[in-house]
Amino acid sequence: MGWFYMIVKSFLSEYKDASPKRKQQLNTATKKWRESNPEMIKEIRKRADIKRKQTRREHNLEKKYGITYTDYISMLESQGGLCSICGRPERLLGRGGCIRPLNVDHDHKTGKVRGLLCAGCNLALGNLEDNITYLNNAITYLGKYNE
Repeated sequence: MGWFYMIVKSFLSEYKDASPKRKQQLNTATKKWRESNPEMIKEIRKRADIKRKQTRREHNLEKKYGITYTDYISMLESQGGLCSICGRPERLLGRGGCIRPLNVDHDHKTGKVRGLLCAGCNLALGNLEDNITYLNNAITYLGKYNE
């Protein structure tokens, strides 16, 4: 645990048992500290956002696919960080302008995880309804015009 969190923990325990007058003093001191340390506040918020995003990702992997974040990382490493279908890295940018993580591909009937796909391949499989006949027809179609 970092030094800052130890200070916060100490502050919270004092605040919880403080008198109304002492709480007002602590609030004033906190407000003054925040105003005089805007860069520190920005860094703290940035770290908290990263941690919250990571925690949310871990929760979603467990809830939606029944895998842990460690399982996801193992799959990612075994695929060399590349899409299972096209063999390329993800190219789609997320909201923050960063490259998105590969999507977890799973069988919608059984829920079984099959691998990690880039957004394009994941959408293609979804649009073709995971139907092998449709995929074969698409291959035939492309072959006919790709001479």
